[in-house]
Amino acid sequence: MRRLHALVLPLALTLGSVALSGCDLFRSRSGDEEAQLRRLQTQIDALVNPATASDAAFCRTIEYGSKPCGGPSRYVIYSAERADTAALGRLARRYTEVESALNRRTGRVSDCLAMGAPRVALEGGVCSVKR
Repeated sequence: MRRLHALVLPLALTLGSVALSGCDLFRSRSGDEEAQLRRLQTQIDALVNPATASDAAFCRTIEYGSKPCGGPSRYVIYSAERADTAALGRLARRYTEVESALNRRTGRVSDCLAMGAPRVALEGGVCSVKR
């Protein structure tokens, strides 16, 4: 019996250590993805701000991000007159891909409410949410 304990205890400690290191790896990857999302958000913000325009026709929204239940997690208002729309589209797609992967891997949940795009208006030469 003692021989069995002598074999089981080191095995249990080894398996526990592997399991805990797996948790660190899980947290590390989540942290990497969250840092990537913050960097992407900073780049998106830089492209869309300030959302100045000469006409309301230039005021637009773009959806991005991924709710765990599906659909976008956010919208941003921008000026098509000022922003590089192709670059903004690429950043929005990449943000959505990263957030979607993070949601799947971590089992995140959300309220599952569908978010509609905000209506936009031009107020004082700046695109904003229509009141």
